[in-house]
This record gives sequence, structure tokens and C-alpha cells, in this order.
Amino acid sequence: MKEPRNRGLVVSDPTANLEGGEFKALFRTFPPVSGEVPWDYFRGCVLMVHFRHSSGSSVEGSAAMVAPGVMLLANHVLAAHVEKLKDGREKLFFVAVNGSSAVDVWEAEGLVTVLESSDLALVTCRPRTAIPASGMHIAPMTDRWPSIGEPVMFAGFVSGQSSYPPSGIDIDLNGTMTASVGVVVEHYPEKRDSINLKFPCVEVGVFATGGVSGGPAFDKNGLLVGTFVYSMEVPDDENGPGYFVPVDQILDVQFEPIFMPRGFTSLRQLNNKWCLIVS
Repeated sequence: MKEPRNRGLVVSDPTANLEGGEFKALFRTFPPVSGEVPWDYFRGCVLMVHFRHSSGSSVEGSAAMVAPGVMLLANHVLAAHVEKLKDGREKLFFVAVNGSSAVDVWEAEGLVTVLESSDLALVTCRPRTAIPASGMHIAPMTDRWPSIGEPVMFAGFVSGQSSYPPSGIDIDLNGTMTASVGVVVEHYPEKRDSINLKFPCVEVGVFATGGVSGGPAFDKNGLLVGTFVYSMEVPDDENGPGYFVPVDQILDVQFEPIFMPRGFTSLRQLNNKWCLIVS
């Protein structure tokens, strides 16, 4: 049976519905659930990272929208594509299905901010599909570290194939939106090791697959607490572990937004009508 298709067709300015030209953020929490969830479960807050080039495209990781047009993800998801993105051989898109089962497509503006001391990156984007007049969902964050024993959920999109053939203006995708829940096992305030996790991180007793790399980690209250960066597969053990970098590591890093007032700022400095941080 042929899979149903979600389509987004843009025939005018994607920002035409914005009242006064201002993006309206709808903050929504996502308490932990486990297993496959509908593509639109995260209401457009959790996105697939989509690289497009002349010979086709690929989905390589996940991201979260933490402010209007601002995507938070793991830097290692971008690393192998940096030169191709710089010279125009590839384009970077972030794709999600929102609550109305329509496709949200965001295109990277080229403004990538990398946290050198950690595996985190912020990418600023412009919409390529219409923004609803009611606003779009943003994941609210918390700068606290979850306690040992507290449940944490990793979420992201696992693509059903490694690459996709050229498809004109269409974006063809198949795969699953997944969520994995485990409890916090250990805090590493400085680093876990000197090779893979040489930065502050938190260990969670759950395994998460590669497609979830860069996707959000949500705490027991459904607040975005970090970015999933690494998982160790232990034979006959579903408890991982998996690791995320706490979001507090990047809240004060300067970047240049598109929708909010121009000029360099940080997530913590943004007005809380665009970026919500709970302590």
C-alpha cells in the first residue's frame, strides 16, 4: 500500500500571516513517552535534518526549534557537510510535520553558531512553507540539570533509508519519529572522557539510535533540557547508555537571529515571548 504523503506548497510569502510581521511562539511541553509516535506528535518542535544536493538528499539527525527560526542540534551532525554547505554544493533544510499534518520546511540562512567547547550548534533559518497566523510551536527549555534517577526522554526522526533520489520540488521522506525514556545515571560537569565526550554531559540509562543524534532531551516536566549527542550499544542491554549535553551550555552563546530584532544576542537575552527558559 502506498504511504500517505504530506505536502507543503508555497504560493506566497511564508510570513504573510504574521501579524505586524512578528512571529508568534506557542510554547508546549512534552512529558516523557516511549516508542514510535506520530510524525506530528511534537507539533513541529522536533525536526529532521535534511541535506539536499544535485544527486538527491539525505536525512542525518534531528534538531529542536528553541526560538523562531532557531534550531538547536549537535554539531557533529553538520560537521561532514560544512564545506559543501559553504560552497553551495548542498543546502540544509529542517523539516517537520505540525499538528495539522502539514509540512513545515525551514531553510538554513547560513548563520551557524558553534559552541567550541561542546558538541552543540545553533542554525538560523527562514521558512519555506507558510507560518500559521496562530503561530508555531517552540520547545521551552530549562537550565537545570535533571537529578540522578529522574526520567529523561530522547526524541528524533529515524529515516527509513540512507538517501533519497532527486525529487524536484518535493521532499520525499519515510521513517519513524521515536522517543526513548531512561533515567539519569550520572552527571559529568566537566567531561566524561577525552575522546568522544570531552565536554559537560549527562548519562541516561537508555539507548537511542543514530537518527536521533542532535535531537532534544526532555525532562520529567516536558521541558527541553539538552541535546542528545552520543549512545553506547551494550549487547543484550536496552539501557544504553545515552548522553546529552545540557542546554545551559549554549544559552549565553551569541548568535544573530532573523525574526527577532537584528544584531547579536543569546537565547537567554531574547524576550520570553520568543524563547522561554525555566530555571
